[in-house]
Amino acid sequence: SPSAVLFCKALGRLLAGDPHVIIVSGGAKHRSGQPADDLAADWWIVSTAQSAMSKDAVFDRVITVVREDWAQDAGFHIGKEQRARGRTSEARRISFVRDVDALIAVNGGRGTNQELALAFEQEIKVLPVPMFGGAAQEYWTAYRSDLLESLNIREEDARRWEAAPPPEAEGAL
Repeated sequence: SPSAVLFCKALGRLLAGDPHVIIVSGGAKHRSGQPADDLAADWWIVSTAQSAMSKDAVFDRVITVVREDWAQDAGFHIGKEQRARGRTSEARRISFVRDVDALIAVNGGRGTNQELALAFEQEIKVLPVPMFGGAAQEYWTAYRSDLLESLNIREEDARRWEAAPPPEAEGAL
């Protein structure tokens, strides 16, 4: 949704502003000519971060994890490329999650659900954003009390996090 895109862009700017943060992405779902409403959260976060950084910083601070057999036009490639050893999407997700310190999920489907489960099992901090639905909302609902405790989120903040985005955000693009 337009409000999810705005959220992802704000997150990309925030992450780009911290020189100690390395942004790791799965690099999926962006091909030239693809409609803007069909782009993954990864694309909006990483492309916005890229715009906010110098070219050298992008190469040092952005990693795109791809499958071994990934064709150049299969997805977006920003920053340094890291190849998963396997040739499946599942192998790419395992490789992607294995080396992160934290995982933020916005919406998402089956793959995002798998990444969240992998991160949780490996005791990696996860922050699923419930207000935009999808796998992130499902995960938030299933693990809400654990997330509030592990991330030290107050109940009133959690309720705001769960609320629908403000209507004015929908038309802001």
